[in-house]
Amino acid sequence: MNTKCLLIVVAIVTVDCLLAAVSPPIFVFFSLAALLFGTYIGIRAAVRWLKKLPYLQEAQSVSQIRRVEYFSRVPGPQLENLLLAALTAQGYVLLGDPLLGRSHGEGCAWRSGKRAGVLIQQERPLQERDLASIGALRRKYKVDTVLVFSPFSKVPQSNCPGVEILAGQKFLSWMSVLDGVRPVNIDEVGPQKCPCGAPQEERVSRAGEPLLICSRRPDCREAPRSVQVPAKVPFAPSVKSGFSQDIPFPATLLCDPMVYSFGENSATAPSRRQN
Repeated sequence: MNTKCLLIVVAIVTVDCLLAAVSPPIFVFFSLAALLFGTYIGIRAAVRWLKKLPYLQEAQSVSQIRRVEYFSRVPGPQLENLLLAALTAQGYVLLGDPLLGRSHGEGCAWRSGKRAGVLIQQERPLQERDLASIGALRRKYKVDTVLVFSPFSKVPQSNCPGVEILAGQKFLSWMSVLDGVRPVNIDEVGPQKCPCGAPQEERVSRAGEPLLICSRRPDCREAPRSVQVPAKVPFAPSVKSGFSQDIPFPATLLCDPMVYSFGENSATAPSRRQN
C-alpha cells in the first residue's frame, strides 16, 4: 500500500472516531459524505487504470494497435508495405505502382471498375491548403479516387470529390484487416533486465509504445513494463517531387515514397528515385 492510500485510510478512521461522539443524524450525514468521496476516488483510480491498460497489453498483430500515432513513427518503407497489404486485403488489385507521382500515373489500385491512387502523408498532419493540390493530382493522373493515408488524429474534412482521407479511427479501421501481421518495433530502448535477472524482450503494446516483457515469461511473474517514448517532431524534408509539371504542393506530400516491394526487407529495398 503506498503512502497516499495509507493517509486516506488513516483520515477515514480518524473521522469515524470523531463522529462516534456526535449525534446520530450528524454521524449519518458525514458517513454518507465520506462514502461518496471514497466512491469518487475509486472511480478516478479505475479510470486511470483503464487508460493505462493498453500500455501493458502486447499487440499480437497490427490490427490490435489502438493509437494511430504509432504508424507515424513506423519507418516509411515498412508503413508503405503495410498499407499496400491492407489495400489487397480490402479487395483492391494492384496494377503497377499505385503511389501517385512515382510511376507517372501508370499504376493504380483497381476495384469495382474504378482506378484509385495512393498518397501517404507521414511527416506531418494534413492541412487545408493540401486538399486543393490533392484534387489537382487526381485530375492530373486521371484516377477516380485518391486514398490519402495520414497517421494522425486531427485532419481537415475533405470536400473535394474523389478524395478520401484516412486518418484517426478511419486509419485504424483500415489497418484492422492485418490480423496476421506482427507490429514493427520502432523504438530501440536498449538492453534491459527484469528484476528476476533475465533479459527483457522488446515488444509493442496496444498503445503503440515499447513494451518490455521478461524472456522467462510465463515462469516469471513480473508484470510487463511500458516505456514512454517522446513524440517525434514532424519535419519537412527538402525533396524534389518528381513530377514533370510544377504543382503548388507541400514538399512533405510530394516527396517520392520509398520503393518497397512485397517480399523485400528494408535492407534490400531500393533507395529513393533520383530526379
